Amino acid sequence: MTGDVSRDQARPPAGGTGPGRSARWLGYAGLIPFVALALAVALNLAPGRDAHARWLIGYAALIASFLGGIHWGLVMRAAAGEGVPARLWWGVAPSLLAWAA
Repeated sequence: MTGDVSRDQARPPAGGTGPGRSARWLGYAGLIPFVALALAVALNLAPGRDAHARWLIGYAALIASFLGGIHWGLVMRAAAGEGVPARLWWGVAPSLLAWAA
């Protein structure tokens, strides 16, 4: 391999603006814990509804923090002064809201 990005890696397809195939599938895979834990809460599976609800909330907070981190990454790529304060705020807001939840 000569450093080229393979077609399957997480990059927009040629001529498109969306995520690559791997990024889409990994995004869908991230839904598995939400669905599984919501079902566990609804069905009151062992170790119990409260435990599954706590795990579901914890996973949701983790994902919210990840999404906030995207804004920090955009700040690191942007030129100085290009909406930096607003992006930094949006980078922290999901984590703070998830923590409050």
